[in-house]
Amino acid sequence: MCIDKEKRKKLSINTEPEIDIPIIKSTNITRNLPIKKKLYIYFENDRMPKGGWMQSCFSCSIFTAKTLIFREDDNDEYIVYICNHCKKTLVNKDKNIKFKERCIKFIDKYF
Repeated sequence: MCIDKEKRKKLSINTEPEIDIPIIKSTNITRNLPIKKKLYIYFENDRMPKGGWMQSCFSCSIFTAKTLIFREDDNDEYIVYICNHCKKTLVNKDKNIKFKERCIKFIDKYF
């Protein structure tokens, strides 16, 4: 195969841009907001991975992927794993109070 050096010179590519591309400036609208740590509340189970998306319900210990935001502070967000059945029973005032007390004790002890 023979390469013609003259044709090769003529086919050189111009690397300078011919079109003006507008520069888009992006601003971070959340830069002043603090980043909240997500702290999960659940029963540890040997059969489930610690960082998994399914954990044991904090109330009855069956496996669930449903969560409920229990409390939000300035820096932390406490999220409880709770199944649908237990979530529905929280309508009862007595059970709701017991559940809240249990979560608060857990937070005070481990966080």
